[in-house]
Amino acid sequence: MNEMNYLVREGQQVTMEGSTPIYNIRIPTKSGATASILSNGTLSMYVYKNGSDFTSTFTTGSMSVSGDVITTKTFTGLVGGDILHVTIFATVDGVFGCVAEFPLIVRKKSGR
Repeated sequence: MNEMNYLVREGQQVTMEGSTPIYNIRIPTKSGATASILSNGTLSMYVYKNGSDFTSTFTTGSMSVSGDVITTKTFTGLVGGDILHVTIFATVDGVFGCVAEFPLIVRKKSGR
């Protein structure tokens, strides 16, 4: 496999069809302290395409937490031209909520 780890930045993320990216999401706190992220039962990820849930179609594996960084499931079966909406939920410092969401643009190998 050609798994690659990427740090999610604001805005859309771009990848190529056939790739199997994994994204890392750093959770900042206002005080600058390391966030406390629970990984037991509250960590979840959803992938939507055209308003329908395609999480099980486009992802495999499980999510993990290390310090203040959440690592996503591995994306698989990506098709050029797709625009996927990714949403990550977690309990951070005792509060459950959406910690990241971004569009994932899948480019065709031809570059279009």
